[in-house]
Amino acid sequence: MKLNLSLISILIILVGENSFSQESPKKVNKFHAGFTSSINTALIQSEDSKPPYSFSNSSSETIPKVGFKVGGIIKYDLSKRFSLISGLSYGARKIKVQSNGLINDTNSQPEATFTVDEFHSWLEMPVNINFLFNPKSNIKFFIDLGFSTRRLLSAKRSEVLTRKSGNTTSGPNVSIYSTLNDWSVFGSSSIGIQI
Repeated sequence: MKLNLSLISILIILVGENSFSQESPKKVNKFHAGFTSSINTALIQSEDSKPPYSFSNSSSETIPKVGFKVGGIIKYDLSKRFSLISGLSYGARKIKVQSNGLINDTNSQPEATFTVDEFHSWLEMPVNINFLFNPKSNIKFFIDLGFSTRRLLSAKRSEVLTRKSGNTTSGPNVSIYSTLNDWSVFGSSSIGIQI
């Protein structure tokens, strides 16, 4: 009787320890929210200037400026490596075009430098497929590919004409919002680091 009671007690203890030692399976959260930021730059094509300035005897260059983008993202895991990403972000960029040696059509003015600065800002909502190269690491390298819808918030342009003599003429900041598409859809891709 004592032997049976001892065996039953050991069996109950082992079954109890085994039951409590098993961890319940972790629930995997497929949705993630986070913060994103990036820098950008842009190049534009400019057409030849109309009178009174002629580009025939001048050189013109587009000087890229660094812009930025900040916002929030929502990520849905499709697998360990692939995710679907969307969100909302604010972006801004500045573009500078400079032309040297401008001469007016009558050749009565000295050489000059004509500088145009444009500033654009927008709200952007991307829909991208994200691929992680090293999903088990704390610092993950990724590549995104998809498309983005953009809503233009503001677009301004300023012009400065500097003559060889040193005289400078500058115009006020002018809105060019009406000359651009206020809504646009474009393809997008990026590479980066996820922490």
